[in-house]
Amino acid sequence: MQVTATLSKPPAVGEEAVLTVEVLSLQDRQLRVELDLPRSFAWAVVPPGMTQTSSPDPAPDNGGCVRRAAGSLAVAGAQPSRLTGTVKALDPGFATLRARAIAAVSPGEGTGTSTDSVFVTVGHTSETSFFGYRPDSGAAQTTPTGAAPRC
Repeated sequence: MQVTATLSKPPAVGEEAVLTVEVLSLQDRQLRVELDLPRSFAWAVVPPGMTQTSSPDPAPDNGGCVRRAAGSLAVAGAQPSRLTGTVKALDPGFATLRARAIAAVSPGEGTGTSTDSVFVTVGHTSETSFFGYRPDSGAAQTTPTGAAPRC
């Protein structure tokens, strides 16, 4: 099983971008798919058939909150299945958008999981937004202290 996540562009604060997730399996199976956004992003359009939830998350790279779209996906062996949704950048800084597919395997063997991430730095303008992270960009993402996460 393989998961590939892509973002149409590195958005600036207030801009939207299309998140595409492609799942490929060598056999027919039913999967659970989870798409996680950090606090600095929100779902503008959740992928069809998925349900959105928000919850506190202690992981520093999520900014104290994770916004998840999750649902089931039936995949046919060797045929890629694609999910698309639209995300909106809310705050500047480095962000990690994660995609995960989880499949049940033979009884007693647990699950099979495949993940992919998109790394993006959100700037105040399109010119200051880019894929990845540069230590000299001043774009570190931190969890606010003393405040409830904005979920």
